[in-house]
Amino acid sequence: MQLSQVTVLYYDYDQPLFMRQATIEANQEDKGSRVHLPGEFEQGKVIIAVIQGDAKILSHAGERVQH
Repeated sequence: MQLSQVTVLYYDYDQPLFMRQATIEANQEDKGSRVHLPGEFEQGKVIIAVIQGDAKILSHAGERVQH
């Protein structure tokens, strides 16, 4: 296994209207294979997407709700 930097898009169970993002190190068996997120990171979250690398989200659906 190797460590890969990924950006995770998710919703907190407590605030499901606001999409959040975090860039973390995750385990990946082989290049192109599924990424295994740390269990403690996944707790309390609904994972929407896992993106390779450090992604910067410029806009997303529902962001006007936040403003």
